[in-house]
Amino acid sequence: MSWTATYDEANRLIGIVFDGATTAQDLRENASHVSALAKTRQVTRFLIDCRRIEFAAGNTDIYGLPAQYERESLDRTSRGAIVRPVSKAAQPFVELYEVACQNRGWLVKIFDERTDAIAWLLTQ
Repeated sequence: MSWTATYDEANRLIGIVFDGATTAQDLRENASHVSALAKTRQVTRFLIDCRRIEFAAGNTDIYGLPAQYERESLDRTSRGAIVRPVSKAAQPFVELYEVACQNRGWLVKIFDERTDAIAWLLTQ
């Protein structure tokens, strides 16, 4: 597994960290796990740390994630703040994810700094 997801009680958000090669199956499993955790904790804010991600998934896999959120009944008021990958090769995949989410009506934004991502999540 190339990811972890934890509930941050102090900030009432779910922190997701991707580390290393991440497959399409990893992305789908993460989406299911995080959706269930969000429902249990009644959370609509997600900090998605992609600084160390390496994609082993294709564009179609990434583009399909917002549809999975809909199938899993994730709250439509959810917001996701993504911390940009260090790897130049991974950045287009994260940018595609941001656009795919926005096109399906999800509020997702990429940040260069983790502190900026957290501030955006907590001030909105």
